[in-house]
Amino acid sequence: MDPVTFADCICRSSRDSHLLYASGRNRNKAQLFGMVKHAIAEGFKNFCLVSGHTRMDEDIQSVSRTLFTESSDSIRTLREACDGSILTGGAVNPFQYTPQCVYTQYFSLVKKIASGASFIVAQFGWDMKKLQEMRWNLFRRFLEIPSFARILFMTPELAEKVCSGKIPGIRISPDLENVLTEEMRQGAS
Repeated sequence: MDPVTFADCICRSSRDSHLLYASGRNRNKAQLFGMVKHAIAEGFKNFCLVSGHTRMDEDIQSVSRTLFTESSDSIRTLREACDGSILTGGAVNPFQYTPQCVYTQYFSLVKKIASGASFIVAQFGWDMKKLQEMRWNLFRRFLEIPSFARILFMTPELAEKVCSGKIPGIRISPDLENVLTEEMRQGAS
């Protein structure tokens, strides 16, 4: 189903207070911009533009054949085209635990802000120190931009999916993974 048609069905009022995600996976810039223009025509004004993600069942060959429109380019294009009448934001995953992954995320975050992002939405996560680290990182760079943290309550079913890596974009610390794995093991016996 078309995402705008879906949003149109569930958001009957106050459309200017809802946040729509627009993914660049399998969409070129013109297709993504067309989808957002359709949403604007329907009264939506807040967009979080993301590049998209890979799926667990994909190998490197299938990913290399998949189109991903870079979110920072989409943010810039949309901001320039809409002249401030809408809010555009980007996503970041601060829940990274190796230096190369952390620096890649922060580089991408700064790039999105430089492209005109009005706000940042953090991926799901449970490590409040990593969220604080992200805010400090922005503060040190004098980047005062609102950020939102996504909350997801852990259930046994979700814990199993998170630990097995079946939910794209969700990363947990090795310590939390060990605790969850042990709790699942204890619960099964």
